[in-house]
Amino acid sequence: MKKETSEYLNYLSKGLLTQAGKPGRALEGVSLASWEAAIESCGLPHWEQMTLDAANEIREQLAVSREKELYAEWNHLVRSIKPLTERIVAIGLEAVRITPQEKSEIEPCLQWDLLSIGMHREFVSVCRIPFYAILERAYESGHFPCGWTGDTIDAGEIVIF
Repeated sequence: MKKETSEYLNYLSKGLLTQAGKPGRALEGVSLASWEAAIESCGLPHWEQMTLDAANEIREQLAVSREKELYAEWNHLVRSIKPLTERIVAIGLEAVRITPQEKSEIEPCLQWDLLSIGMHREFVSVCRIPFYAILERAYESGHFPCGWTGDTIDAGEIVIF
């Protein structure tokens, strides 16, 4: 993992979920009013598909880039980034006042997002996916991104808590 990726993920960890539930003045998008609504939203197939499509787009762009050999690094990078993101998510969830059940429901969303952000940052010289700039802004502002209002990045807004 690149030093820059590790530094950025550690930077996100310092504010992870610290503004969840508070007005998102620095962000354009839709703000939800409760953890219950955020948990429901992050589990919707539409949001899961948006995040999966963004991760797939990284792989697709790598496959057609002039630096195709980078794709061979994918699994190695996942194995190096995942322990860091697991630690960050565990620490972030400790500070949030929600039930263990609620934590278990948002943990996979947080883990997937941070791992995907890390992978995008590893390959940003080859591919830039607009979705990650939006996702990163939400996490940088201490919110929990948990949905999308439209069918595409160009036609919709992020949903945050």
